[in-house]
Amino acid sequence: MMDSTGFSGSDFDIRNYLDILGKRTKEGKYICPNCGGHNLSINKENGKYTCYDCEDGPAVFKAIKEKAGEWKDFSESWKKPLRPESTKNFLYSNREGDPLVKVERIDLGDGKKKFPQWRWVASQKRYIKRLTGISREDIPIYRYKEVRKAISEGKKIFVAEGESCVDALWQLGIPATTNIGGAGKWQKSDSVDLEGAKIVICPDRDIKGIKHADKIAEDFPEAEWLYAYPHSVLWDRLSKEHGADVADWIVEDSLTAEDLLAAIEQQKRQIKVYSNRNSKKLENKSDGADDSSPKVDFKPRHIRWDKSCDSWRIGPGGLWATIKFLREELKLHQRLRLNLLTMEYEIDGKTTKELCPDGVGDDLSILLDKYFNIYFTSSLDRVYPLIAEVATKFNPVRDYLRSLPLFHPDYIDEFIEKSLGIKEPIHVLMARKWMIGTAIRGLSQGEVKFDNALILQGIQGRYKSSFFEAIAGSDFFTDDIGNISDKDERIKPHNYWIVEWAELENIFDKSKEANIKAFLTRKTDIIRPPYARSSKKMNRKFSICGTTNKSEFLTDQTGNRRFWVIPLSSKKGEEIDINYAREQRDKLWGAVMSAIALKEPHWLSQELAVLAELEADKFCWRNPDMEDILIPLLY
Repeated sequence: MMDSTGFSGSDFDIRNYLDILGKRTKEGKYICPNCGGHNLSINKENGKYTCYDCEDGPAVFKAIKEKAGEWKDFSESWKKPLRPESTKNFLYSNREGDPLVKVERIDLGDGKKKFPQWRWVASQKRYIKRLTGISREDIPIYRYKEVRKAISEGKKIFVAEGESCVDALWQLGIPATTNIGGAGKWQKSDSVDLEGAKIVICPDRDIKGIKHADKIAEDFPEAEWLYAYPHSVLWDRLSKEHGADVADWIVEDSLTAEDLLAAIEQQKRQIKVYSNRNSKKLENKSDGADDSSPKVDFKPRHIRWDKSCDSWRIGPGGLWATIKFLREELKLHQRLRLNLLTMEYEIDGKTTKELCPDGVGDDLSILLDKYFNIYFTSSLDRVYPLIAEVATKFNPVRDYLRSLPLFHPDYIDEFIEKSLGIKEPIHVLMARKWMIGTAIRGLSQGEVKFDNALILQGIQGRYKSSFFEAIAGSDFFTDDIGNISDKDERIKPHNYWIVEWAELENIFDKSKEANIKAFLTRKTDIIRPPYARSSKKMNRKFSICGTTNKSEFLTDQTGNRRFWVIPLSSKKGEEIDINYAREQRDKLWGAVMSAIALKEPHWLSQELAVLAELEADKFCWRNPDMEDILIPLLY
């Protein structure tokens, strides 16, 4: 039932308490149990009531309940129910109905919550964190299209605080909406979106909620009101935040749409917002104030705790002060690692691909916010070098090689002969030296001169490429290398340990051999890594290998010392023993580590280098037409 000022209670009917109110006056009014005035009017047909002296429906209700001995002061016992740890997304479309913004509600299970906001990037067909480039006026009210349809049908629109409340109302068939950002973020554009609507304002039962509702009411003076738990005395003693909302009321009292419609009040209540000593403190603090930041011993001025998103907001400032804060206060290096081979970050031992298997949200800036509560206001080209300085660095190839048990260096030759099926001493030696050079490159942090490429030549189906992948390991191997003049292709080998030029004859067809030799000779590359502000010199940690089916693929008749070519048997049953190579991989590199410990060089002696070059010359391209002309001239 409801009084004429709008105060209501679906479980309260004042007509059941007429004996408590006593006799009526000559004018047909009752004595108000709240103010004592003789001006309490009751409609006998529908139970609506109001006191025209005090006009305080909740106080009249309380006074009647107290006289009946039914009043319970539960004001101190209500506590907002804890939501379990969960994540829910709320989608905002633009006014044309296209995707625009996603609000993510993250409940941490302890009463704390976060509301990261994401913008839709049509070119990438995914949401990107932060609303950079989107004007607040361009973000309409929540469920805009549905609300405009309800307005055209003459339905009332309930304006609540928060998307969860709105969805709870829609589940009951009640059109509802809210603004993005929560309390205190209502804009004139939101009021324009509700043009022509009859609205019912649903404030949260706290100081923030009342102030937010009052702001909305400025543009809608004829609005009706819906107060959750309307009979509660907590409306007279508001908490500063985390008060009850309409969704809490719906769930706790199992309300129906009819219950809510019956509880609508015509007038706004006069509610005080300074009922406890903490309230005044709240009025003087802005949203996002740094009043409850985690305790730290060292915090530079350009870093502050942003309460609105529970994150450390790091602006432009001293580099080393920021690094000290991230290391000593947030202990970032204990959970964040940088893989020096792939240049990818790991958080708690998981790669970004493992944390974001669908590719959404895998940007480092997003992950720092999600897992460390850190938000940088600077551009990415400033952030990445800083984070790289803080993160614990590791080289998985170096770690792998150093973890192996040592074996006698003689096993290297045994492995080569059994796996590749070769016996020629110079071929075995070239493979041995290449393996030692490959391991030295993987171990070293500085420059390593190693300009020889090991090339396996043989017919198709000999498992040539599979051999290199087997001894490298799939994570450390690639055969996806294209034009070496392309800057993106030049940076790719730095993410691997062993790099194969597959179908080498095609590489020589497309590139001048001189360019290939120059590429092999380099110990470093000048490259601009992603997000870096400038190019940097990167030492090579990889070695080059190649495979070919052709018997003539080298185009230069001289100067082939860089190519160590090993011809493989074409006989059936003499293919590379790929299973042996995979099974004995660790033993091979353990033997190579022993050779390195004994200071065995990774290059050939001058005499053997000449022999290796002569071997390579056998695979030079020859022009048969020229031979037909020249040979007769020699005799």
